[in-house]
Amino acid sequence: MNLVELIAQAEPLLQTGQNEPVAALYRAWLTDHPAEPQSHFALYNLGVVLLNMNDPIGARQAFEEAIRLQPDFYPPYINLGNILERIEGPVAAAGCWRALTERLPGVTGENIGYKTSALKQIARVLGMDQAEAALRLSLEIDPHQHEAIEHWINWRQVQCIWPVIVPFERCDRSHLMKGFAPLSLGVYTDDPLFQLANAAMFHRSEIGQPQPVCHDTHAALRIAPPRRPRVGYLSSDLRIHAIGYLMAEIFELHDRDQVEIFVYAMGIQADDPLKRRIQGAVEHWRDLHGFNDAQAAEQIVADGIEILIDVNGYTHSARTKMLAMRPAPVIVNWLGYPGTMGSPYHTHIISDAFIIPEELAFCYSEKVMRLPCYQPNDRKRHVDDHRPSRAEAGLPEGVMVYGCFNGVKKITAVTWELWMRVLERVPASVLWLLFENEPACERLRAMAEQRGIHRERILFAPRKPNHEHMARYPLVDLMLDSTPYGAHTTASDALWMGVPILTLAGISFPARVCGSLVRAAGLPELVCATPDEFVARAVELGADRALLEGFRARLVAGRDTCALFDTPLLVKRLEGLFFEMRAAFLEERLPRPDLTNLELYQEIGIELDANGVWFGSVERMAAAYLEKLTARDRLARIPEDDRLWSSEARARFSGEVTRTIPGWRGELPPTALAMPAPHPVALSPVVAPPAVVAPPAVVAPPAVVAPPAVVAPSPVVAPPAVVAPSPVVAPSPVVAPSPVVAPSPVVAPPSESSLFDQVLALDAADDLDGMIARVNQESVDPGVWLLVVAQALAAGRVRVAYVIGMLLANAGHAHVVLSLALGVGGVVFHNPEEMERGTRDLLSLLLAMPVEQQRYLVAQVIDPVLAAVSGLGGEPAGRLLALLGEARARVMLV
Repeated sequence: MNLVELIAQAEPLLQTGQNEPVAALYRAWLTDHPAEPQSHFALYNLGVVLLNMNDPIGARQAFEEAIRLQPDFYPPYINLGNILERIEGPVAAAGCWRALTERLPGVTGENIGYKTSALKQIARVLGMDQAEAALRLSLEIDPHQHEAIEHWINWRQVQCIWPVIVPFERCDRSHLMKGFAPLSLGVYTDDPLFQLANAAMFHRSEIGQPQPVCHDTHAALRIAPPRRPRVGYLSSDLRIHAIGYLMAEIFELHDRDQVEIFVYAMGIQADDPLKRRIQGAVEHWRDLHGFNDAQAAEQIVADGIEILIDVNGYTHSARTKMLAMRPAPVIVNWLGYPGTMGSPYHTHIISDAFIIPEELAFCYSEKVMRLPCYQPNDRKRHVDDHRPSRAEAGLPEGVMVYGCFNGVKKITAVTWELWMRVLERVPASVLWLLFENEPACERLRAMAEQRGIHRERILFAPRKPNHEHMARYPLVDLMLDSTPYGAHTTASDALWMGVPILTLAGISFPARVCGSLVRAAGLPELVCATPDEFVARAVELGADRALLEGFRARLVAGRDTCALFDTPLLVKRLEGLFFEMRAAFLEERLPRPDLTNLELYQEIGIELDANGVWFGSVERMAAAYLEKLTARDRLARIPEDDRLWSSEARARFSGEVTRTIPGWRGELPPTALAMPAPHPVALSPVVAPPAVVAPPAVVAPPAVVAPPAVVAPSPVVAPPAVVAPSPVVAPSPVVAPSPVVAPSPVVAPPSESSLFDQVLALDAADDLDGMIARVNQESVDPGVWLLVVAQALAAGRVRVAYVIGMLLANAGHAHVVLSLALGVGGVVFHNPEEMERGTRDLLSLLLAMPVEQQRYLVAQVIDPVLAAVSGLGGEPAGRLLALLGEARARVMLV
């Protein structure tokens, strides 16, 4: 029997789970064929079977022998490393995988797949610096590893390495930005439109459309609906976990006469008191451990679930691919993931009127349903009887203790800047944070020292069991929230323990949750609208203990009556929402998410990102996006959507462009909206571990294992070129009529100021054709138009300068001002050809001018352009910045 016949004989046995007979077959064959050249294939397959039999020692021997016989046979290295990690630890495992990366010979798709797999495994088990290097090398080899980018970004955030996004070989800024996991993007930016677009693109690439779908089962629920709405909660976290603590009392308060509750448990198989409490409170508990997606969907369909609450969203252990099969007609996004799912099947999102006010609903793919307060709370949580003293907790006496117990990942450069400004102005104060990892702690202490704040003022609380952790909250005088992803469960914890929390409300979901909780607790004065207000309020409360004590007293007095802890009211309203959703289903008026144009919104979100820009209002955000959408629509028609690219939205927000975003037309103003720049510190970055790779299936030679497919990099596609306006056309010769008529009085040519006002009016009316016609009028000297271009650049009216500059350049005129107009316009309107054309001769034209003119242009035109372009991202903007910086330096040295 040859090896192929052996595998054919073993395969039916494997399909029925008969591993022992298969192992015996392989062992017998290996004994009978000691000199078989393909023995390494059989040894590898034997090792996989032994792993299935939970025999890691035997599997290790098989994999090691396969490698001894054929060192260039790569599949055993991956699985042997996994075994060594379990038996000997991460160093031994990394050595095995590193041996693989060093042996790989030629650059082939198969070899690249094995090498990147080995590098990701190394990153998973080694220390942070080595993990960073391994993941980065993996991405340099194959940049199309979405999961690797996710982990690389996540671990930079967890280690407080700023800026988070740093391009490197084969991974430019745009490529890395598209690799954000949805949860990580909520930490990075307060841009709900970008978050929506990113979620939709993540869903498209990572979830797709699994089969089968369960649409056909929905009609039966309409024909014979159950008496009570059947509601299922799908969660991996109904145990000792933040979600379990928040939700436990909900299940005890649901009215069994009104709703029939099912829980679908997945993820970690915990057995703790909180899980047992929840399990004992629900009518039906279904354990989905061991169910594949299709089996889990079938169970939900069999239970006749009408409304399925997704309590995971895009978080760990989610079963989103199962949800994509649509096992219930109504699928609701609530609590586990603070943001929109951007999926075609999540029909509703539960929030409240503060987190998602009506004017922000267009940033969510789901229909928004609102509770009195979005977040539930368990009023029965156990708090340790022992309340530690400051001395026991390692805190100094007699000083102001600011605190934040959010995960360290939520500490951003902007957050740190605000906190440092507070500590600078309140010298007798410390900042108490939650310890997560030593590299992040050391990095934060070092950055504080760079600000002149002694490192001993940055303190870290060790991890403790939840009941002990709750008991130490009152040691904090004032909690300071993080931005843009604020406190959620930790805010509820603080408020329950009578500790006020100061928050800065943004416009995205995670940036508004804390504000909702603080308002529901009865302290709306502690919800700030701007960064400066946040700092000023924190300083004021640090200096006025009587004022601070007043807030603490209000919390304690109102705890049992405020909306935040009125769990019975929340459950009653929640059940009311269930009836509304069910009615919409039965009456065939369920909402359908509109996902039109979201790839375009993602591109715009990446362009607008400036690592610290604070929109501050929906109007500013909408205006910024509309500018970009309008520019693109001129190049190629954009289909209408339910967000900003509709006639109603354009009418609503178009006036905001010049009113709320002064200065740079087409981009966010770099100074008016920029947050204070952080003080960087150069410490080694780290990365997150990728998921454990399951052993490959038993396969026949020669294709023993299918490595991860290497995706060829997509060719760089130039953006659609801006269509050049019609050239300047000379008017037809005027034929003098006969008889001769006395000439009209001489009319003075228009001045540049009056022309500037005219073209601004045409620009504001989006009358591009009118602007072109006005420039083409031969009666105006080109020199006057040149002054208009300079005036437009100085005022930040880039479209005006760009259009006129192209017309004059097409007519053969050359001037440094025209070069600036084409260069900046090419960057803003994504026309690299015009950008290159404009900047090609800019420096030589400038330096050929008299020194006085050079300095005048630097002060009046180049400096405003430099300030504006500094807020843009991307390689073209970087090249333009470098060129303008060189020009300015050369001029000022003269």
